Amino acid sequence: MINESTVKLKISLNDSELDPEELDRLTRSVLRDVKGLVEDASMAESEEITSDIHRGGIVPAVLGVLNAEVNIANLKTFLGLLGDRLGSKPIKITVKKPDATEFSIEASSRKELETATQTILELMKNT
Repeated sequence: MINESTVKLKISLNDSELDPEELDRLTRSVLRDVKGLVEDASMAESEEITSDIHRGGIVPAVLGVLNAEVNIANLKTFLGLLGDRLGSKPIKITVKKPDATEFSIEASSRKELETATQTILELMKNT
């Protein structure tokens, strides 16, 4: 449940140059790095779970997709860390504000991610 002081983010890594193993490794690495800055973070789970997989107790993660709930006070630091780790990778950030409105921003370079960060912060000021 989102509250007035947090924002939900979905970060999708869209780097076609990475094979699935590299994408999984990068996603897990970023997840470990952000754990201290967020209220909650996890790899997105697949909604297309086959009955065989489900019976085995395995819920596959969607490669390259993280979900995070971030305190608004930590948002700039969180986005800065993403920039440090993923600045050269194409990513899409979907933001769900406390009032349940959503918007998405895409960036494919460090400069674009810095601009996206400023846009996100500006849009969050109106929260």
